[in-house]
Amino acid sequence: MTEEKTAKEWDFSKCNWPGVVAGILLLALPFTGGWWKMHVGSGAFEVALSPFSTEILMFGKMVMSPLLFWLNIAFTILMIIFGILLLVGSLAFANKKYRVTADALVKINSRKPLYLIVIFTIGLTIVSWYMGQTLLISGFSGDFPVLLGEGSVTMVSTGFTILVPISLGLSTSYWIGLLAAIIAVIAGFYQKKINPAEE
Repeated sequence: MTEEKTAKEWDFSKCNWPGVVAGILLLALPFTGGWWKMHVGSGAFEVALSPFSTEILMFGKMVMSPLLFWLNIAFTILMIIFGILLLVGSLAFANKKYRVTADALVKINSRKPLYLIVIFTIGLTIVSWYMGQTLLISGFSGDFPVLLGEGSVTMVSTGFTILVPISLGLSTSYWIGLLAAIIAVIAGFYQKKINPAEE
């Protein structure tokens, strides 16, 4: 009898399904690889960067930064927490007892992934612009792309001309992250529109 009553208390048709989808995507997001990739020359310098991972290769050799490593770990833990709490809040809405808690969990966690992506994108734009300006000041000429695109820089030294191709781009992982963040925001609005008093 108790089990039957408990089962009746949970109506999963009333779940916040956008929040469930977003929560699952956010849990997977830290393990999808680099969001932004840069290639300089023919394997001379390569970067694959996201809030959760940093891969830097110079002439095929990995370059490690302890600071970036621990920042990546911190962001990975935060994103997993956001995903779990959003998922729990979205599922808990199926039970009237937990709807106040569910509202709080979804409200707190539905917009944070979008904030992270916006800050990451703005930061990359500033960094890539600054890199281009630094190369020009250093004696290079040419077209250094900002955030994404292809270009090249040229340097003339002792009669030799050095042409270095540059490629910047956003990976599929970035767009998955953006999609997850947008669905999470939709989940927040969806939760607001549901009126528990009418259930």
